[in-house]
Amino acid sequence: MRALLFALALLAVVFGQPAQADEAIHRFDADIDVHTDGDITVTETISVTPEYVQVRHGIYRALPKYYVAGVGERFRYRYEIQSVQRNGEDVPFKRTSDGNAMIIRIGDARTLLPLRQKQVYTLRYRVRNEVRYFGDHDELYWNVTGNYWTLPIETARAQVHLPDGAAATFVEAYTGPPGDTGADFIHTLAGKDDTFAITRALAPGEGLTIALGLPKGITDPPSLSDQRAIAWQRYGGAALLAASLLALTGFYLVSWQRVGRDSAKLPVFPRYAPPADLSPAAAHYIYFRRFRGNDAIIASILDLAVKGYLNISTEKKKTTLTKRRLIDPPQLPNEENALFRALLGRGKRVSFGGGSSPIFSAAHREFRTSVKKAYGDPYFKRNAIYAALAVPASVSLIFLAMPFILNWTIWHFILIFAIAALNGAFIYLMPAATRKGQAAHSEVAGFRLYLETAEKLQLNAADAPGGEVPPMSKERYETFLPYAIALNVEKPWSEYFERVLPEAANGYDPKWNRMGRPSGHSLRSVNKALTTGIGAGVASAAAQSAASSGMRRGFSSGGYSGGGGGGGGGGGW
Repeated sequence: MRALLFALALLAVVFGQPAQADEAIHRFDADIDVHTDGDITVTETISVTPEYVQVRHGIYRALPKYYVAGVGERFRYRYEIQSVQRNGEDVPFKRTSDGNAMIIRIGDARTLLPLRQKQVYTLRYRVRNEVRYFGDHDELYWNVTGNYWTLPIETARAQVHLPDGAAATFVEAYTGPPGDTGADFIHTLAGKDDTFAITRALAPGEGLTIALGLPKGITDPPSLSDQRAIAWQRYGGAALLAASLLALTGFYLVSWQRVGRDSAKLPVFPRYAPPADLSPAAAHYIYFRRFRGNDAIIASILDLAVKGYLNISTEKKKTTLTKRRLIDPPQLPNEENALFRALLGRGKRVSFGGGSSPIFSAAHREFRTSVKKAYGDPYFKRNAIYAALAVPASVSLIFLAMPFILNWTIWHFILIFAIAALNGAFIYLMPAATRKGQAAHSEVAGFRLYLETAEKLQLNAADAPGGEVPPMSKERYETFLPYAIALNVEKPWSEYFERVLPEAANGYDPKWNRMGRPSGHSLRSVNKALTTGIGAGVASAAAQSAASSGMRRGFSSGGYSGGGGGGGGGGGW
């Protein structure tokens, strides 16, 4: 008996509670006033009963930020929110952005709406230049409800008020999901006002869109300020990029005139020996003003071998350097001494290439740092501060222009590429040779001229600038070979040796070369194999080290639900 009474009491509690209804937009009424300047004012009245499913604090209305004109260009809507009310009283709202949506979130997160008590929201806003102009008529094509509501809409109505009592030349409406041409509506005319009302409920994702033809002359074409606003949206981003390019060009030109111009160039005459205080790596860096590939370190390794500090053997991509014992070794330039100590300071042998090589990686970094420090600023100024200012400014200006680029064209990409190319060009041009640097460059260029044209100079010995050309010898060839590699003239230098001293060249097999010299192979082929082998090892080791370190407008061509201006959607929160 007690169990029966308990069951009856439980049923009374359960069935005594009011049933929870599904949330829906009960009514969505839109009054649309068309102004003579082509603007429209929209007053939306939306009623909903909170069930705490979606609607707890209020509702939100999402309006599209952009529309697409007939030629496929995207433009911004210009909204003016005039009032937001709930039950006839102003309420707080927050305006935010999300993609193509401007979201008006109505309500307060700290306040819950009264449960199951109908709430009536009124949103009033003005839209600039919404009337569209054609040759024989004007037009209002407006997505009344939007097609992206998360709640069903039980009833929707739109009433359009034209200026000065003008009458529409044609009317049409569409219902259903985006792109549909459903006709679940009725149209009535009360005086000169056109009213559209749906004849069935709209499911989430469905909407009501209307279209009206307007007689020519009842609205004015866009004003000059409106046309300027459209022009800015169309060309503003490109204008900002072009202005940035011009400003950047001016900055670089003024800077280059002040600090980027080289000292006066000196004449170049053949020199028959390198400058006494410059190693092959130094000659390379001064002549090219940078490290070009791996020629500098290859030439330095070869110079260490020529001076008797090490032996070289190569096999495929692997290079092995073996330390030699010297009783009275010649003094090394700082950069070669740093390279030698980093490679062979703690051991008798080191191999690199074909895989990761921490020893070579550290030696390579130390070598480059040593050369840059010794032959950088004293010989030419990098003037890096100017690029350090201009490059971040360029990036900032591009990002500043981005929000104003609504329609990307080839010109935007050309301007951005031009800004990047200008930075690259002046980063290359801004370093300027000092007087000391220009003098050293002239001397190195003269020595390179000799290495490259020694045979021609020999043939014209009587007219050779700088006096008689020194005779070639095996020792001279070997001593200058690292410089020829560093200055990228190894081929003519070796050819000169082979032609002037063919027997010496044919029998040339240096002690430091552990590859050996295959019979029948020319000096050039052996040197090429040697430098290629070292280069492959250097490149492989260096590479391994680096590796480890919207909505469319336009009705005249055919309308549909979701077309025209307006739209968006909404829901509860």
